[in-house]
Amino acid sequence: MSINVQLHDGVVPYLVSPYENFFFLIHHVKLTVESGNGYPGQGGCFYGGEGRCYVSQYRLVFVSDSARDSGAYRSFSLPFYGIRDWSFNVSLFGGKCWKGHVNRVPGGGLVGVGRFAMEFLVRLGFWV
Repeated sequence: MSINVQLHDGVVPYLVSPYENFFFLIHHVKLTVESGNGYPGQGGCFYGGEGRCYVSQYRLVFVSDSARDSGAYRSFSLPFYGIRDWSFNVSLFGGKCWKGHVNRVPGGGLVGVGRFAMEFLVRLGFWV
C-alpha cells in the first residue's frame, strides 16, 4: 500500500505498466486506513475519506473527493498481491464493506502493515 500515488490532472491515476488497464470505476466509496502498531511514537497513522475507486488487474487505487486540494491525503494504492486476511461484510439493510490487512510498499509512505476498510455507500440505488 502506498499513499498519494501520482495522479494525471489531479484526478486519474497513472498506469504502472503498459499492460495495466482500469476495468471499473466505483463512485461513492469510503476508505479508512490505519497503519502502525498503535503505540505512541511508533508512527501510527489514520487516513479516511470518501471518493472513488479505480480497479485494475494489479491494484485498487482510491482517489479522495478532495484530491484537487493541496491536502496531505489524496490517494491510496492497494496492490492485490499485498492484501491478506480480507473479508466482505454484507448485511440485509446495512452497507457492504471490505476489510483486511495490506502490506506496505517500500517508500510508499506508511509504516508497517495497514488495516483497511472500504465501505460502499450506495445501497439499493440510494446513498447512505
